[in-house]
Amino acid sequence: MSTQNYRRTVEELRESASMFWPSDLSQKEAELSIIAFLTLVRYEFSPKKLAGVRVVA
Repeated sequence: MSTQNYRRTVEELRESASMFWPSDLSQKEAELSIIAFLTLVRYEFSPKKLAGVRVVA
C-alpha cells in the first residue's frame, strides 16, 4: 500500500485536527500521568535529602 496518499501538510492537518484535548481527556490524562506523581515525590529523591544516605551493595 502506498503511503503517498496519506501525506498532509501542517495546514491541511490543522483544518481537520483538534488543536486541544477535550477537558475530560485532559482530566483523565492528569489522573494517570506519571509526571504528576514524580513532581509530587521529587523531593524524596533530591540530592539534599539523599546526602546522608549510605548505599550498601
